[in-house]
Amino acid sequence: MPPMAGGFSASGGQTSREDVIQVGIGRMSKAKAPGFDVTVVIPVWDAYTAFVEEAVLSLADQGPVRIKLVVIDDASTDPVPPLPHHATVVRTGARLSVGAARNIGLDVAETPFVLFLDADDIVVPGTIPLLRSRLQARPELSAAACVPVAWDPRTGAVWPLRFPSRLTQAAARWPALYRAYAALANRTPTTGCVLMRTDLARSAGGFTDANFAEDWPLNVGLAFRGPIEFLPVPGRYLRVHPRSLRSRPLSRVQVRRGFDLMYGRLKRDPATPALVRGLLPLLALHYEFQVRRLTPGGLMRPGQALAALGEVPPPRVIREGVAVLAPEFPGGIERGHTHFGARVREGLSLLTGQSRSVAPRPRPRTPLLSEQPGLVSIGDQT
Repeated sequence: MPPMAGGFSASGGQTSREDVIQVGIGRMSKAKAPGFDVTVVIPVWDAYTAFVEEAVLSLADQGPVRIKLVVIDDASTDPVPPLPHHATVVRTGARLSVGAARNIGLDVAETPFVLFLDADDIVVPGTIPLLRSRLQARPELSAAACVPVAWDPRTGAVWPLRFPSRLTQAAARWPALYRAYAALANRTPTTGCVLMRTDLARSAGGFTDANFAEDWPLNVGLAFRGPIEFLPVPGRYLRVHPRSLRSRPLSRVQVRRGFDLMYGRLKRDPATPALVRGLLPLLALHYEFQVRRLTPGGLMRPGQALAALGEVPPPRVIREGVAVLAPEFPGGIERGHTHFGARVREGLSLLTGQSRSVAPRPRPRTPLLSEQPGLVSIGDQT
């Protein structure tokens, strides 16, 4: 598995009763976060409980940033494992879509920035402070994003994704053009390696109530409210496994609903530009064409969804048992702060070592909640 710091300390234990919010019982309170910069929202249910510990541990390897963790227990039939002390857990009374579950986390967030993380994915070390630095340096941005890297823990393979594509990254350089471009197709990540301004995410309407394309309207809504900066550096390990939502077939009805929700958001959003509003009749035809293209025979098969994201490992990605980044990975392994320009080295490598290899290398576990200055602390300040 990718290297990360931490481990659950014996003193951390289960989240305290005071920090558990029961949805539908009384008034849902905010996730109190005095002095915190970023809220990370992780929905979890059933089989995903087996992965959430690794997701949480990756947050402890982020560097100098204070993170408020909000876990959405989406009526899980499997118990959620022990979490850091004072992490906020929101328990739903019934199973919700992944979009609706994330919106609960957005509702309770009180930090200026929010990041949504899937329970089966991992944040690359240093990603969150890097993205925060871009939002702080450029107040006009609605969000800042790195690129995801596919990871198969069964083989150790790690490979680049065409998500977002180079065309998408280029279009983002012209925000007016990107607003119309983003409405055509869902070609940008919204979870795991994307940090957004909390108030703008709420203004955009959050995610749609769906398990397919639920993040697309939020991405477009953010683009309507400010530029999105894409950094051509890896920020998220996207786990490839058979239990993922991406690995499940979808009916044409489910796929069409995702496009219908996108179309409805465009019609209702007061920030929709006049150009996009004028294109709505053509977009309706385009969406219907895409629905039929994605569901030949009435079904969208998992292989189609994975191939669309480039989730097919290139040949010879494994060399002598070591997973390496394929040479075509955009931006190489150096981190950069410039927008599609020369990469500025900050002393942050792709992982924590200096090697160009991204082979998973286990590290000794240390307590997840650290009191040492400069290290991340997940949970409430004491």
